[in-house]
Amino acid sequence: MGRNFLWCDREGDLGMPRSARGWLPPEHLCWKALDVAGKLDLSAFDGSYRADRQGGAAYSPSSTVALILYCRSKGVWASRRIEQACWDDVGCRVITANRRVDHSTVARFVRRHRDALKSLFVQMLALRGRRGLVDLTAAGERLTDGDL
Repeated sequence: MGRNFLWCDREGDLGMPRSARGWLPPEHLCWKALDVAGKLDLSAFDGSYRADRQGGAAYSPSSTVALILYCRSKGVWASRRIEQACWDDVGCRVITANRRVDHSTVARFVRRHRDALKSLFVQMLALRGRRGLVDLTAAGERLTDGDL
């Protein structure tokens, strides 16, 4: 008598949606990372990119910030691990529009924009405070203007 196994035809059409919107459910962390990155003021990043369309095209700061935020939320900090995640993590593939971001691109972005990335932490805290996800009143009493 034959076994009752599911057939796995890896050569045929897997029925994957053409749009990345259908790859993961709406509550997945990658969509939250993209949402947060879209709400942040990223103007501090823009000045370091050429406006004359010369040279190679860069990944947008919004996508790169979302990628870093997503990966770090999952405990992935190293640029080489982020590159690997762009290969085998569907959330990273959604964020990067199915591109495999090189580790040196991630490392250069973090090094180049270190101060701007630090300022995003304050913006993210404020965003979470407005959404009621953190209580900033107690922390605000202990912080001085010099701390921010």
